[in-house]
Amino acid sequence: MINLNIFGRMFNNLFEVNIHNKDNPINNLDSENVFKMKEIFSFKGSDCFITAPILTIEKPTNTKLKQDVVLMDDVISINAIVDMISLHKKRISFSPTNIASPYTEIHLGGPIVNFLTNKYFSNDFQNINFKWHVKEKNYDIISKSFNLQYGNYVHKNNCENEWQGMVFDGKDYEYIEGRKDCSFLIKYSIKKEKTIHILGGCGSKGRIGAVNYFVNNFHKIYEEHGKKPYFKVAEVNIDNKGIPHTMKFDDLSYLIKKIK
Repeated sequence: MINLNIFGRMFNNLFEVNIHNKDNPINNLDSENVFKMKEIFSFKGSDCFITAPILTIEKPTNTKLKQDVVLMDDVISINAIVDMISLHKKRISFSPTNIASPYTEIHLGGPIVNFLTNKYFSNDFQNINFKWHVKEKNYDIISKSFNLQYGNYVHKNNCENEWQGMVFDGKDYEYIEGRKDCSFLIKYSIKKEKTIHILGGCGSKGRIGAVNYFVNNFHKIYEEHGKKPYFKVAEVNIDNKGIPHTMKFDDLSYLIKKIK
């Protein structure tokens, strides 16, 4: 885990290093793939605003001080996204106060763990018929850890054996800890103001699966959608080493029209 106070400084330095790192594979892409990546990002302006899930933990002291941290898996994920953005010489910020409109937003994590993803799902996504089914005891743990207030898309299950997972417009994506998850990739625009990318999952493995697919298959996403908005969801199987494997993505891009 990394203290949030040093998170922004670390990645601002990393961004400068990546621009000049000739050994970075992302810097050796041919012009065609660089073009496809740029079209997928659909950058608006020169600024990119990135967020990650911020976990709130209590320090082991008598005063019960709280500390915001970023998990190492999410640091690795953001490193991969920074590598991609550095190729296009965009300015990266981890605070919305340091960016100028128009700009591009990239949010890692679903509405359960990321405050801005939660905001968009609660407000902009009210018409897409999204539901999160979760055991009540897990809900209490998650809401405390991520310090978030969730919208009316939450369905708490009182029974221990009830189904957990996410539902997008009637399509079920089951979550079983350590075995199954789901990944989703969402891209849409708010007029000429900004382009928004959300790469998330029901759990952490789904989130990692979404980022891995985006980083390694942006050219496939371009071939399917060009620079248009999209909404893609996939089942994720987790192997016995804890590695997520995304299955075929379902194309739910018709839901984009329902986003406010």
